[in-house]
Amino acid sequence: MKRLFLLFFIVAASLAAKAQAEAEDNKGDDHMVFNPEFGVNATHYVGTGNNYRLGYTLAAHFRIGTDFYVQAGAAFTKYAVNSNVHTDDTSYVAGTFSDISSYYVQFPLMAGLKLVNLEHLNFRVAGGYVPSIYLGSDLRDATLSTNDFNRTIHAIRVGAGMDVLILTLNAYFDWGVTDVFEQPKDVNYYQLTLAAGIRIF
Repeated sequence: MKRLFLLFFIVAASLAAKAQAEAEDNKGDDHMVFNPEFGVNATHYVGTGNNYRLGYTLAAHFRIGTDFYVQAGAAFTKYAVNSNVHTDDTSYVAGTFSDISSYYVQFPLMAGLKLVNLEHLNFRVAGGYVPSIYLGSDLRDATLSTNDFNRTIHAIRVGAGMDVLILTLNAYFDWGVTDVFEQPKDVNYYQLTLAAGIRIF
């Protein structure tokens, strides 16, 4: 995973340099955007039973580039599920579902393309990588403890969005590629996020 992250970082740095060079060639266009946003998400733990609950994300991103762009930022995100995921603790009763709310700081890094790029409207698609750092959980009556969570998790992200005047709308789909828990094993996640914000600069 470290090698994958290093490779992605090198590629992203190269793409950022290309986007910046493109921006220099297109001065007068919107080549740098700061985008604070708030959104809701739905998370699914793969390999477990799930009932969906809504979480949320509070994020801020920079986009650099004109038609082609690179996006980097940070987000505080709540993952919320009602799940039967559990350890081998003998206190677990088969079929029991528990509310699990977990909190992460994410650092998404993406590269994208504006398919429509007008003065007051654009439509974008992008893909990238999202490392997340675990902060803590509200576990209610779950048999899990905070010690069962991996301290970092990683995901591949695809997304689409649009800017209308100063308003932004974004949709992201994250596919987890590492285990969420130290125990139980082999549980990763999918997450869909819908977010709205404003663009500055």
